Amino acid sequence: MAHDVFISHSAQDKAVADAVCAALERAAVRCWIAPRDVQPGRSFAGEITRAIQQSKVMVLIFSAYSNNSQQVLREVQLAVSSHLHILQFRIEDVRPNDDLTYFLSTPHWLDAMTPPLQTHLERLVTAVQALLGAGEVEEARPAAVSIAPTPPKSPPGAIWIWVGAALLFGLGFPIWRYYNPAMPRVRAMNEPAPNTSPSATANPATRETVIGFADIDTGSVAPFTVSAAPYLRNEGVTVEELIPAKSELVLVNNRGLYEGKGVFPTVSQNFLTQVNTGNVPAAFTLRLRTPAQQVTFMRPRLYPYTASGVTHPAWNARALDAQGNELSSQSESIIRRLPSRDAAGEDDVPAQNYTLRAPGFAPITAVRFESDPRLNGVPFAAFSTILIERITFVPAK
Repeated sequence: MAHDVFISHSAQDKAVADAVCAALERAAVRCWIAPRDVQPGRSFAGEITRAIQQSKVMVLIFSAYSNNSQQVLREVQLAVSSHLHILQFRIEDVRPNDDLTYFLSTPHWLDAMTPPLQTHLERLVTAVQALLGAGEVEEARPAAVSIAPTPPKSPPGAIWIWVGAALLFGLGFPIWRYYNPAMPRVRAMNEPAPNTSPSATANPATRETVIGFADIDTGSVAPFTVSAAPYLRNEGVTVEELIPAKSELVLVNNRGLYEGKGVFPTVSQNFLTQVNTGNVPAAFTLRLRTPAQQVTFMRPRLYPYTASGVTHPAWNARALDAQGNELSSQSESIIRRLPSRDAAGEDDVPAQNYTLRAPGFAPITAVRFESDPRLNGVPFAAFSTILIERITFVPAK
C-alpha cells in the first residue's frame, strides 16, 4: 500500500499509535503502521526498512517505553538516513536517552501530554499536512510545533572553506573523542540478520567469520548443555572474567530451555548463555585472537508459549580495545511478554542482530557481556542471562 507517513511506536503505546493512525487517515494522509501493514510471510525487519524508505514523514509516539526501545531507535536511525521529517508526538514528559538525542536534535515535536488526546490529534494532522506540503513548512505549521529554520545559503566563495573545515573535523574529531573519555560515545546500531549459514564459516567477500552452534552435540538427556569454552577456543575466542566466578559459559539446546516453550530457533537449536549465576547480575568476556572491526550477535526470537509468559534479562554488550577502553555498546532492557489472547504470535519478541563497530583508530579485541535478571531489585527473568544464537566477526583491516 502506498503511504506517506510511517508511525513509529512501542507496542505498549499501541492504543495511542492506532488513534494517531486513524486521525491521519481520516484526513486522507496515508499511513504505515505495524503490525497492521506487515505482509504475512515476509521478514519483519525487511518490511520495516522498506516502509520507512518509502515514507516522507515519520511520526514518533514518544514515551518512556519508546525511549527504551531498541526497535524504535533503529527505526529513527533509518528515518534519519532516509532523510525523513521526524515529528515527535510526546505523550510523556521524558528526556530522550543519549542515542535518541543524537538523532533527534533538530526534528519537529508536538507535546500531547495533557488530555484530551483529540485536541492534540487535530494539531498533529495539521503539522503532518504541513510537512507533506510543498514550499515553506514554517508558514503552515501550528504554533505548538517546533521546526528548525532553513539555514541561509552560503556564498560560492565559502564552499571551499566549508570543505576544508569538514576535512579537518573528520580527521581530528575521532582522535579527540577517543582520548576524551568524558564525552559520551554513540552506540553502534544493529542490522538486519545476514543471510549466512548457522555453522562456523568464512565469507571470502567480506572476510567475516560466522560462528553458529547448530552442529554442536549438546547430549540426549537434560540439561542438554556442553561447555562453550573449548568450541569457542577453536574459533579464536577465549572466555574470560566470569562473574560469578563459579558460573560457566555453555551451549544449551532449546529442549533444556523450558522444554522449548520460550525460544523460537532462527538458525540453530543451540544457544550460548551463562549458567550457575544464582539468578543475580552476571558477566563474561569474549577475548578475540584476531582483532575485529565489527562484531554482530543474534538474540533469538522469544515467545510467551506458557501461561506465565516469557521474560529475558536486561543486558549490555561493550566492545573493548586492547587497553580495555569502550569502543561501542549495545543494550536491551528487561523483556516481559504475556501470551496474546487475540491472535497467536502478536506478543512474540522477534530475533534481533546487534552490531558493535570499531572506530577507525582502534580495533575490537574483546566483548564484555553483562546481564541483569532483576526487576525492581528482585530476580525476575525466566532466563538469567543473555541468550546468543550466532556471532559474526569481521576482522580488522
